[in-house]
Amino acid sequence: MEPDRLHEEEQWVRRLRSDGAERDGAIAELRDVLVRGLHRSLGQEYGGYALVEDVAQEALLKILK
Repeated sequence: MEPDRLHEEEQWVRRLRSDGAERDGAIAELRDVLVRGLHRSLGQEYGGYALVEDVAQEALLKILK
């Protein structure tokens, strides 16, 4: 893995494990990344935006567990 990417991933983990505003910001950013990617992948198929939101929420719950 590239050093910059590894550092970025470590930063995500650190921010997601932190408390308060830093954690909230990391969760919001991660949610945005998930929604953008899912929206591009699923588009208007398979239930549209509602499905994208549901899948993003489920993914966040699993990531944060």
